[in-house]
Amino acid sequence: MKNYHHEVETLIAELQDRMDENQFSTLAAFIQPAAIADNNILTKNFSGCGRRFKMIQADKTGKGYQRWPTEKLARCTLATLAIANRKPTDAAFLLDDLFRKGDLHEQEAVLTTLNFFPDRSEFMDIAFEALRSNVVPVFASICCDNDYPAARFSQLYFNQMVLKAIFLDIEVARIDGLKERLNPQLLQMISDYRDERTIANRSVPEGIGFIESLNSGVNL
Repeated sequence: MKNYHHEVETLIAELQDRMDENQFSTLAAFIQPAAIADNNILTKNFSGCGRRFKMIQADKTGKGYQRWPTEKLARCTLATLAIANRKPTDAAFLLDDLFRKGDLHEQEAVLTTLNFFPDRSEFMDIAFEALRSNVVPVFASICCDNDYPAARFSQLYFNQMVLKAIFLDIEVARIDGLKERLNPQLLQMISDYRDERTIANRSVPEGIGFIESLNSGVNL
């Protein structure tokens, strides 16, 4: 289980490093307990992060959170605090509402927040919605750098996610838990797809080779 307290502290520290006094004062108001507890205020502030913080530059040469857009950092902070301070059913309702009503960047932030709560099954509907999405950044937000699918998805859905990532030419090395979740069915799907591409004289996606290299050290 991840420690969301640590994640929030890290997010806020990164935000403070890149914000001026007025900007951080605005964030501080957004994360006040009363603002987090009220769905309407939280939703308004979640959306408003784009207008308030979008122009604050991230460190593109940095690592981890340092590379995240400032509006994403702020939204993930709000969403994490909102989940932590609500009953599971209320948290699921709120996140579903934020996801369905949000723009592309808001949806990405919701999905990224699931990474901090891989033990929470009540968010499966949101994760499955992203899994079905044909919008690549939305699908990538649940597929890449996110512990939630490896922790919660069945073998069937995890395999479908990996294969779709290959179809979309997404870097499968960014799928958390891929090595641990390798299974004979996934490897057979990958092999069949490789054969189809080879027979058709089409290039074989790099992701296939990466997965096959992982398999060389796994006892299935």
